[in-house]
Amino acid sequence: MQGQSFSSAFAKTLTKGVAHVLREENKSQAEIDSLLIEGLESGDAIPVTPEFWKELWNRVDSREQAGTVHRPDVCCLPNC
Repeated sequence: MQGQSFSSAFAKTLTKGVAHVLREENKSQAEIDSLLIEGLESGDAIPVTPEFWKELWNRVDSREQAGTVHRPDVCCLPNC
C-alpha cells in the first residue's frame, strides 16, 4: 500500500514538474515572438552588405579593446 502512495506522489510531482517546464517554454517562445515583432516594427530595413558586417565587427572590436562591457540592451547597429 505504501508503494502505491509513493508512486502516486511521484506521478503528481512529475506531472507538476513537466507542466512547469512547458509553461516556461511557452513564456520563452512568447518572449522570442514579441522580440521578433518588435524588430519587424522598429523601422525601415537596412541593407546588410559586406560593408555593414565589416563596420559592425570593427565597432565590436573597438568596444572589446576599450574594455566596454557588452550590454545587449544597447543597440550596436549604425544610427541607433
